[in-house]
Amino acid sequence: MASEFESSVEPTQSQRLMSSLERLRKSKFLCDFAVKVGDKSFLVHRTVLAASSEYFERMFASNMREVSDGFVIMKNVDQDAIAHCIDFMYTGDINFTSENIEPILHVSCMLQMIGLRNRCFKYLQSHLSPRNCISVINLGKMYHQKALIQQAENIISEDFDSFVSSKMFPSVEKSDLLRYIQFSHVTCQTSWRAVITWAKANKETRVEDIIELIKSINISGFPFKFILETVLNDSFVKRNLEIKKSVICSLFSDVKNVKRNLNIDNCFVLEQLAENQDLSNGFVIQNVIRIFMAQNFELIIKKEEFLDIHKDDIVFLYESPHTIYSMETSKWFAALKWVKKDLKSRKRNFSEIFALIKLGNISSEFLKHEVRSESLVTKSEKCNNLLMNELFSRLTSGQNIQTQTKDSNTNVHVDSTRKRKTHKISNQQPPNGTMSQKALWHIMPGYTALGCFELTFSFPHGCSQDLLYHADSFCAYLPDDPEGWELCNLLRQTFKAELLFNIENIDGQTGQIVWNKDIPVKTSIYGGPARNGYPDPGYLGRLRSSLKAKLSFFKPRTTPEENSAVLVPVYSSLINESEFMSEESDYDADTEY
Repeated sequence: MASEFESSVEPTQSQRLMSSLERLRKSKFLCDFAVKVGDKSFLVHRTVLAASSEYFERMFASNMREVSDGFVIMKNVDQDAIAHCIDFMYTGDINFTSENIEPILHVSCMLQMIGLRNRCFKYLQSHLSPRNCISVINLGKMYHQKALIQQAENIISEDFDSFVSSKMFPSVEKSDLLRYIQFSHVTCQTSWRAVITWAKANKETRVEDIIELIKSINISGFPFKFILETVLNDSFVKRNLEIKKSVICSLFSDVKNVKRNLNIDNCFVLEQLAENQDLSNGFVIQNVIRIFMAQNFELIIKKEEFLDIHKDDIVFLYESPHTIYSMETSKWFAALKWVKKDLKSRKRNFSEIFALIKLGNISSEFLKHEVRSESLVTKSEKCNNLLMNELFSRLTSGQNIQTQTKDSNTNVHVDSTRKRKTHKISNQQPPNGTMSQKALWHIMPGYTALGCFELTFSFPHGCSQDLLYHADSFCAYLPDDPEGWELCNLLRQTFKAELLFNIENIDGQTGQIVWNKDIPVKTSIYGGPARNGYPDPGYLGRLRSSLKAKLSFFKPRTTPEENSAVLVPVYSSLINESEFMSEESDYDADTEY
């Protein structure tokens, strides 16, 4: 019973003792020591100081001068922080704020007031935010508080964006910033803002350190739109050529990523950046961009930036087998548009570009009324000769006015006269035709294997059954695999049997070579059935059936050996031609080698 009474009285006695000591201090009664800070002097009781602080306990237990003088002078400490600590010794209470917590922690550690120091750490833990994390981490490092540091870094990880916006952010150490920007959920926009904000605030930082930070945020994985419009347009980046070069090199470091991000709006800017930098893979990058432009020819010529590209780019687009366009006149109008943008300096290039336009694929009407009336043509002897030669050739051969279009997925041109009303077809295949094959570095739609081949059938001009016809050539495409080889053999046999082509009677005097309508031949690699290309499930089976049906009614004119041929598979030759390429080659898979 007595122990219960004592335990209930003890706290009250402690409170009474504390309040009494505080009252005695305020009345300066029995004060036997002074703590001086700057121009202030705090009168205190030695017993209270010794009981609350190990620092003072050791002082009073020694023969230090301060003991006999009755006061101690404290330097390099905050007056208010000392006042708060003395108040805590007498009352056990303290009011922390964001402004006084650091000086109070410093004094409590100096005076070895363990209880107050622990209260300071608890306050910091309970008041963590992205805006004070840096100061808390610095305090944690100073006083070896690993748990406090970890908790502060967790706050940074959870709200990195607010952390970057804080006033204390520029004071973060580079090594810590390198760790923070690796947090998986940090967006590219925020990580870039972190790097550029830190770099601008720390102007004395070496360029090498900033480049290290830029590399750590993996700029090549950023959206190209953000890099081009935000990163490279930042004034800090523009002023620092080494940093700008580092950004551009990172941008082009992954060729496959460049292919994925290329579009009509950025291809011109990317080409200019690639040309102006000494990139280790510059040739590959420029080739990828040029091929993209070629494949999107009719879209890029509508852009204003097209008018500013180099003459060499124009020549590439006009010569490239990758260039896709619907009509040859697109190249004519694009050439005029480009030359007239800067007529004074570019008109000397017009004849070279004009020579690359296939006039044979343009209608006679257009040549006579549009091309012939253009002053750039009439004032150029070379251009005028090319035009006149084409028109006279048509006149002397009796060629009708034709318009020709180009399949949008290949370079195989289709004469529109083949799409006009049906004329009488002669079953006679023109004589003296030749067949050749060429390996292409393509992945055909619907097939996983790399490789296909192009079969070219060519005929000289001639006369058959009183019909005059012009020289012509045709292309067909098959996959480079065992089934494709088999079908190529059948096509070769059908061609030798003179069953693959016919002559179309145009006007009773002239004829035109056409495919045998009973044999389905793919004249394009891409576009599906609508464009007579791939993918087309079941096509190879249909082709095999039609070829075998034709050959089944064929009676050899000579020995069977003379009417058969064995196709040497081109797959091995394709591999031999590509030995110079590594397994991880960055060349475009659609490039023809």
